[in-house]
Amino acid sequence: IISTMFRTWGKKKATQTKGPSFSSPKGGSSRAQRAIKHISSIRPFDPKDDRAKVLVYTNSKSPGALLQALQKDAGQEKSTLELDKSVNMEIKASTLSLSNHHIVGYPPRRHWSRMRNFEADAWETFGRQEADAFVYYITVENSQDYLSGSKSVYDIGWEQDRDSLARLLRRAEVLKKPNKPLLLAVNTKGDDDFDGERLVNLLGLTGSSFQRPSRVVTFSETDSDADMGYLMENFDWLASFSKHSDDDEATAMTTEDDGSIMTSNTKATEASSPPETTAPTIESTGHYFLDYDPTLLGGNPTLQRFEPIKNGTFCPFAKAAKLWGGKSPIELEPGYGKGLDYRYERAAKLNAGPLMAFVDRLNTGENLDGFCLEIPSDFYRSTVDELGKAVKIVLTNLSQLDPSGENSMKMCPISDTKWRFRFAGEDFFLTTFSPAYKKESSRHSFGVNRLFILFQPLASFAHHGLTEDTPASDTNWNNPTSMRDKTRVAFHNNGCSYHIPETLPYAVAEHVVKPVQDDGKNVVRWWEAPTHDESNEEFFDAI
Repeated sequence: IISTMFRTWGKKKATQTKGPSFSSPKGGSSRAQRAIKHISSIRPFDPKDDRAKVLVYTNSKSPGALLQALQKDAGQEKSTLELDKSVNMEIKASTLSLSNHHIVGYPPRRHWSRMRNFEADAWETFGRQEADAFVYYITVENSQDYLSGSKSVYDIGWEQDRDSLARLLRRAEVLKKPNKPLLLAVNTKGDDDFDGERLVNLLGLTGSSFQRPSRVVTFSETDSDADMGYLMENFDWLASFSKHSDDDEATAMTTEDDGSIMTSNTKATEASSPPETTAPTIESTGHYFLDYDPTLLGGNPTLQRFEPIKNGTFCPFAKAAKLWGGKSPIELEPGYGKGLDYRYERAAKLNAGPLMAFVDRLNTGENLDGFCLEIPSDFYRSTVDELGKAVKIVLTNLSQLDPSGENSMKMCPISDTKWRFRFAGEDFFLTTFSPAYKKESSRHSFGVNRLFILFQPLASFAHHGLTEDTPASDTNWNNPTSMRDKTRVAFHNNGCSYHIPETLPYAVAEHVVKPVQDDGKNVVRWWEAPTHDESNEEFFDAI
């Protein structure tokens, strides 16, 4: 909307002056026309070049350190590519020519601009089309800060790199050739504690939703020549892979170690995956094939984002709770922009299998306290109504994929006191979190601009001493002794009181999505929420 306003203002301004309008073909060529005129001179690669064409993306200031490291190892001079100034490029790319590689490093651009640079767009598009391989370059100043939980996709760290990498992999030119390899090059600047395997999980480069052949290599610009040689070996892998990217050998390379993450004492991690399926992948034993790491230490991005909530809530046993995180590779998929309803459905289908594996672990006697599922959403639309709609779609789709066939969303009226969400034969108590809740709410998200559903098995409550429920009048507010009373008092004393029903049993569905003012007078009937996506016109009219 703002961009349209500025363009309209620009046209009016141009007609009021003697100068030609920037959009008028009569008075002067537009930027798009100039881009077409110079289109032959802004290709980053020569199509006739037989060397491996490698395009380097980065969120760092410049990929210069990576190219310098390669130059040092190869012993060749580095040249700088400066495109024709008349093309009006907003950035300058650097190139390194080696015997088997033509490497072009592309600094980060502003993706949201009042006026797009058509020449830069054309140059970048040609680069993605003609590249044989891609490199995403990351500079880590401090591994602890980089890998720590961040509150927004706009924070500097793994969230920002995940977002930028997803933007690259969603491009049409990249999607058309899924066999083009990806190398993740991480400059640790001498930090030997950096965990490459954890980074692979955080960036969503594992699991059935990611099928592109990929590797992760960590290096330091301050390390020895031997370390640089190892970096060059991985670029040679890109060159050898790109030569066979369209034949059967490439397919064999892609699927040789299906579903695995290979790590060793070296500084590389390689990931490849089986094709994605709509239904959970069930092994012959009847169990789900867990193709990702659901733990925080393993770099699960959902738990990494949920960490501020887990540490900030006033629940006495939350900090020590043992959780699994669900899959969240939604932004790597080409359908990510289809609408929120699509994202909610995908979140359910991706996590039906992991939730099944979670129940399997419970049945083997492992003490797990919850399964955290992240709901993909636009943070500026994070209202309680939107949360209710998301919960309905996610639970409905999960119930349809229930391996027991029970479908708890249809077993009895959801508003009934007998209703519980049930999956794979296990009963769950559901808790939701959203930025729509203020700090006075027990469902406050502590600055995390995400929506979450926490599936808590009823067995976990018994494990922590939360036995039979009690009405509000039985709560010992002055001298709590039971774990349930201590929980109620802890929230109350910190200004986050929540409604406690006086009549038992009560409808648990009314406590899945809490109202903003949780005083017992209002109920969010999320199971009655409309499930059709709003049009853009309706949304902006509402604003």
